[in-house]
Amino acid sequence: MSLNVGFLIITVLKIAGLLAWVYGLLWGLGQRTWVAKLVTIVAAFAVIQLAISLPLGPVRIFSDFDSGLLFQACTMAMVALGLNLIYGFNGQFSLGQWGFYGIGAYAAADITYRWTNDDASGLLVAGIGVVLIGLVILGVHRFLNQYTGVPVMSAFTLYLFGSIAAGAVAVMIGGAGHAALAPLFGTKAAPGPLQSPAVIQVVFFLAVLLAGAVAAEISFLFGLPVLSLGSDY
Repeated sequence: MSLNVGFLIITVLKIAGLLAWVYGLLWGLGQRTWVAKLVTIVAAFAVIQLAISLPLGPVRIFSDFDSGLLFQACTMAMVALGLNLIYGFNGQFSLGQWGFYGIGAYAAADITYRWTNDDASGLLVAGIGVVLIGLVILGVHRFLNQYTGVPVMSAFTLYLFGSIAAGAVAVMIGGAGHAALAPLFGTKAAPGPLQSPAVIQVVFFLAVLLAGAVAAEISFLFGLPVLSLGSDY
């Protein structure tokens, strides 16, 4: 059996580059300012996406095999983090948070699935909904601060109804926005500018951010009354 020296050298270089990427990410996250941390996260995401999607000459930097290993490693990292959050920090109380994690995951999947099928409504509804619900939460919070002794469940009802109304408005605006953007998707034979690889990568990135925001807002809505009650519910 002959030894493919070129393949071995390329593999070693990939491993070294990946380790350098990990240490660079950790170094950036260790900086004091949030701007430096944000720049580090965006740069790290861009490097991985370029390595997966853009070719270097006749071959891609990360082959399908390399990408598969990376996806498995990320999956194991998320599972380990989830177990740590559930059993390590907060005990059995946090088991309900899996539902909120699932909402974020489904939101990201829905955005990307719709976009790849020439439907921008998922991204528009999620983006507009996150903004509107955030404004509703801030508005209700300021309104409640004007009064004392408001029951916990009454405050929760205001938050919930306001968020539902904001979500309904986001759905209507998102549907209208999709109708305006639909021609830019093009066809399967002649894809439009919104189906270019660069735009799709940006959509994937926004899907992750918006999914996290959706999960955070829903966690806040349902977690606030539970924490405020302060008993063994």
